[in-house]
Amino acid sequence: MNIVSLENRFLHKNFLKVRINNEDYLVQQPVIAYCKDGLQHIIKLHLILKNNPIENVDSLKIDGIGVIKGRYEKQENVLHLYVN
Repeated sequence: MNIVSLENRFLHKNFLKVRINNEDYLVQQPVIAYCKDGLQHIIKLHLILKNNPIENVDSLKIDGIGVIKGRYEKQENVLHLYVN
């Protein structure tokens, strides 16, 4: 099994395919998905990255994942990306 669940959190041990802003992304690493009303409604993803993402005005470029458009905030070494 790829998924381990605990309340509203799901650990995807190997990969997760997710659609953000009508774009499909394949995350090929462990990722925690925070969900509301089941797996189909992800509200937050928690990624541990080896390399820092490249910050642009309206997006983040994440190695191995791609460019995700949205507004982001930076707090120390944590980035919060907000998408519609």
